[in-house]
Amino acid sequence: MSESWVKDWRRRLCPYLDAPFEQVYVVLQGQSSARKTPPAHLSIDEVCQIATLREQLPEQLHRVAGPRTIRTYLQRQVHAGEADYTPPASSTIYRYLRLFEYIVPKPTPHREPMDPVAPLTQWQMDFKEVSSAEAAGEGKQQRLEIFNVVDQGSSFWLHAEVRHDFTAETVIEALVHAMQRWGVPRKITLDRDPRFVGSPQGSDFRSALLRFGRCLGIQMDVCDPQHPEQNAYVERFHRRLKQECLMVERPTTQEQTQDALSTFEALYNHERPHQGRALLDRPPADRLAQASPLPALPSSVDPLRWLRHEPQHVFRRRVDAAGSIKLDLKRYYVGKAWRGHLITVHLNAEEAQLVLLAEGQILKVLPVSTSTTAPLPFAKYVQQIQEQARSEHRLRSLQERQKRVKALSSS
Repeated sequence: MSESWVKDWRRRLCPYLDAPFEQVYVVLQGQSSARKTPPAHLSIDEVCQIATLREQLPEQLHRVAGPRTIRTYLQRQVHAGEADYTPPASSTIYRYLRLFEYIVPKPTPHREPMDPVAPLTQWQMDFKEVSSAEAAGEGKQQRLEIFNVVDQGSSFWLHAEVRHDFTAETVIEALVHAMQRWGVPRKITLDRDPRFVGSPQGSDFRSALLRFGRCLGIQMDVCDPQHPEQNAYVERFHRRLKQECLMVERPTTQEQTQDALSTFEALYNHERPHQGRALLDRPPADRLAQASPLPALPSSVDPLRWLRHEPQHVFRRRVDAAGSIKLDLKRYYVGKAWRGHLITVHLNAEEAQLVLLAEGQILKVLPVSTSTTAPLPFAKYVQQIQEQARSEHRLRSLQERQKRVKALSSS
């Protein structure tokens, strides 16, 4: 508890150290926070003085004067030398500033409740840092984190993995583990964590994780910037996880965290009543029991299926000295005759082709560069998409280091 809380209770209990328990028990009862006296009413002169200071002090202070500042100037400047003068409380000054609309409260944002959905069909995922655990090194990615997947339709805690080294590559591995257990959902909502959507500079298409989801037929819904309410179910779960598990157990290692999560998972999913609209004080397992099984992971995957979900892309590229252009971190040969020229590149998503145009004529039609266009076994495809995620992570880390070095050298 805070130091002021301890001092307050010491002050209350000191007169009753030798008193019988019945008297001490009365002191321990909670007291109402309602006002015991009516609010103070100021005279017309004091109200005018408050309004005058509110309008004049910004010229002197170069900032807006708040209730505490006005209270100070009332005592030091307006009523200076009056020994018996007691300035009104800051809350009273604030009340009059609100009354005359010098202070206008911010409007309460309108929140539209999410409509209940069928269990298991829509997932939400995010990371939760274990603040009580020691970091394995410097940087955010060396912190002990929990990768959580929560079902939107039932608030059921579907999957959790604890690691120090979560990257775009290991996130795909953790998501595969969740799908091996539960099946393939229709939709996944995620925030803008760089490990989810952070393609490196120069990449023209989606990150490896988003391509992976699209190739499995999953709608990957990325939250808008600074809108965590769009990922509300997993965010709300993280609050419960922090208050009822992590702050109670205070795990310091990965093993301790995993043990604490195992105990809390049984309580949260099967015993703890949930107050959501879809549950009505029932545990999430009751709602999940009504769900239909999800389709299993496919045996083979088309590695270019994600392209069919891409919008119509048009790129402008300048041909380099070698007669090539760079698109999505890959090089395409145009011809040395077009060195230094700007050309237009149209993406034909249905055919997985790039149409290169210049001066109103088609120069070439090239296939989108990939290791293979034939369907791959699922395990082989996961390895391929993890390699792509690893390459994106390395390139992004290199670009960030180059920016830091450039900033230090210019300072």
